[in-house]
Amino acid sequence: RELCEVPWLIRAPQLGARRVRGPIGTIDLVPTLKELLQVAPEAGAVERDGSSALARLRGAEELDRAVISLEHREHLY
Repeated sequence: RELCEVPWLIRAPQLGARRVRGPIGTIDLVPTLKELLQVAPEAGAVERDGSSALARLRGAEELDRAVISLEHREHLY
């Protein structure tokens, strides 16, 4: 198995201790931190991939989107 699983450890006064089941992608880390820290989007900023997982960190267990995993192998001959 070549998949790398990296745990998220986030400590914030407004979040209680919990373990979130199911996948949350690393692509969601920045949007989650921005929402947690209440960082307003900059004027004219381009939307990036990923979405906040803050609702799941607060206890919502339902995924609001599909999780897609891709594997790419480069063959050198």
